[in-house]
Amino acid sequence: MSEGPSVLVVDDNEYMRKRISEVLVGAGFVIAAEAADGLEAVTLFGALKPDLVTMDLVMPGLDGIGAIRKVLDLDGYARIIVISSLGTDDKIDEAIGAGASEFVVKPFHDEQLAQVATESLAEGGRLKLLKAKGTWLDDEESSLIESRASATVLVVDDSAAMRSKLVDILRLGGFGSVEEAEDGQQAVDKYKALKPTVVTMDLVMPNKDGFEAIDEIMAFDNDARIVVCSAMADEGRVTTALNAGAREFLVKPYQVDSVVDVLTNILPR
Repeated sequence: MSEGPSVLVVDDNEYMRKRISEVLVGAGFVIAAEAADGLEAVTLFGALKPDLVTMDLVMPGLDGIGAIRKVLDLDGYARIIVISSLGTDDKIDEAIGAGASEFVVKPFHDEQLAQVATESLAEGGRLKLLKAKGTWLDDEESSLIESRASATVLVVDDSAAMRSKLVDILRLGGFGSVEEAEDGQQAVDKYKALKPTVVTMDLVMPNKDGFEAIDEIMAFDNDARIVVCSAMADEGRVTTALNAGAREFLVKPYQVDSVVDVLTNILPR
């Protein structure tokens, strides 16, 4: 049987660490390590890169909020669940604002923790969990997951916040490598250098707009797979983008499932 997704359990209380570990092992996870404070958690995360972290808030030295921020500095896509008795609205907002995926209030029910942990995994971790439980995917599902895992996506948008949101969606959706460009000229240069599997392209950008970038990329590679992601979705722009060679047009703000599904559908098989 395959090994399940790995977890770093962080809590200054030894009994609570053991309690959390027992619940997660019972749910199919593997405990990568335990940490008793925030600094130890950051060090272990950097060494082990687990699929999931459970994080207490009140700990000696570096507290949970500080540890969350440092872990995310190491890996901006780390999946972190806060488990704390400090379940006030302010604390929950602070933890989620720092980058935690979920917040579980102590004392917790075993089923609740197992469910939150499972739902907080990125796709790669969920696949490990399915395999560990002997829940095998059919050939088509396995092929789609493998296609996403081997794909490189170039995200092109002049808004850093929009790029960050889209990159996060792609990481959680199981896409293997994600690169970024902040204008059309960077997009063309990076496409020529990297030859990514898929490009997501904004339209309104400085230096070179999305239409010009699509034209240059298609001239370089007429098999390029480009998905336009723009709030400018009037019929004229959509038609122009598709005629230039874009495969699909996603309208901002977009849904997570829509992005993953559209990009998956145009991946080479």
